[in-house]
Amino acid sequence: SVDAIQYLRARGITVYGETCPHYLLLTREAAAGIWAKVNPPIRQEADSQRLWLGLKEGTMVTIGTDHCPHQQTAKEGGVWEATPGFGSVGATLALLVSEGVNKGRIGWELLAKITSENVARAFGIYPRKGVLSPGSDADIVVVDPRQEWVLTAEALHSASDFSIYEGMKVKGRAVKTYVRGQLVAENGHPVKSPPLGNYAYS
Repeated sequence: SVDAIQYLRARGITVYGETCPHYLLLTREAAAGIWAKVNPPIRQEADSQRLWLGLKEGTMVTIGTDHCPHQQTAKEGGVWEATPGFGSVGATLALLVSEGVNKGRIGWELLAKITSENVARAFGIYPRKGVLSPGSDADIVVVDPRQEWVLTAEALHSASDFSIYEGMKVKGRAVKTYVRGQLVAENGHPVKSPPLGNYAYS
């Protein structure tokens, strides 16, 4: 897919390349079994490495979560009956810091682009979103790249009752999250109620 996107772009076609943490970090030989059933399916190590390179090249311009907070019961019945998808939104940043930045696969500037700036540009809401500058919304995530913790369904605060990363040790965590300048989460727990999200953009 990375090569296909490059091919199309070279011919002047506007294409946005997106991947997800599970495609970067899991392989079909070392995935979470039926829990990790997803469309498109998780593939091989060579595919994961090509996606990491695609991020560095700028071919893959954003990271999605593909967050589907299913319950364990949705994965019952075998490979054909199990519902594809799983929850991952709470693990995404930690995985990108732990397995990306801390292991030298990507840098901090690229992390900010693929998780914020590039998305804002694609949806036409830049510079209100996606950058820290005068007049922009003060949406800020403060990250401790050295904080170690373990990914579990409970720690991720998802509606899902399982995690494909259950028991995985990561290094890097969001310690403060601000929405339009207001603190909404601290050390993995919400501190603001009701939520401050806003779907209205003009």
